[in-house]
Amino acid sequence: MKCYKHKDKDAIGTCSSCSKGICDYCSVDVKGKLFCRKCAAEDGKDEKAPEKIAEKTPEKSNGNASVGRRSPGLAALLSFIFMGAGQIYNGQIMKFIMIWIASLLIMGVSFVLMFLLVGFLTIFLIVPVWLYSIYDAYATAKDINRKLGVD
Repeated sequence: MKCYKHKDKDAIGTCSSCSKGICDYCSVDVKGKLFCRKCAAEDGKDEKAPEKIAEKTPEKSNGNASVGRRSPGLAALLSFIFMGAGQIYNGQIMKFIMIWIASLLIMGVSFVLMFLLVGFLTIFLIVPVWLYSIYDAYATAKDINRKLGVD
């Protein structure tokens, strides 16, 4: 059985109130019974439910990547301003490094080609990398939000 909210995660049980499948992230334990976040908060079965839900809400960074909600627009804007900055914002440090390695290689080729007076042609190589960085930052932020169940 899969979680009703996170379709890609296995359910650890079902809500004691609404009987929906719930994953570890969506579950709240109230006096030994599992409830989904919605039922635990709405039904008032546990006066500490909001605190228990807050404990499971991913807001803090875990090492290199933050797992909280991401703004797709901000991620794209950051990559527009500085190539790869949206990947850093999304916690994708290795992808940022790979984008910069590709950019540095293209710039190196451009430097060599300048001696042949055709170095300007490498603009056609660097622009697609930059555009990819913008698109990827936006799409990844949307994907992170989808996995968290946030719109």
